[in-house]
Amino acid sequence: MPWTTKSGSSAEREIDGSLLSGAGGDRLLHAAGGIGLVLILIGFVVYDVLWKAIKNETAGAVISFVLVGVFAFVLTRVACRS
Repeated sequence: MPWTTKSGSSAEREIDGSLLSGAGGDRLLHAAGGIGLVLILIGFVVYDVLWKAIKNETAGAVISFVLVGVFAFVLTRVACRS
C-alpha cells in the first residue's frame, strides 16, 4: 500500500519512501525544483540549436532520441546516489 498513516489517524497521511523527506526537506524540495527548471531551459536551448543546425530530419530525430536517453540515464545516476 503506497500510503502510511503518520499518527494512526486516517486524516493524516504522507507518501512513504519520499526522496526529499527528513532534515532540510523544504530546502531540498526548492533546490530540486530549481534544478529541474534550469534543466528544462538548458534542454530547450540544446534542442533549438540542434534543429536549427541540422537539415536532415532523420539525423535530428536520432540525435534527439540519443540525447534524451543520455539525459535520463545521467539524471537517474545523480538522483539515485546514496
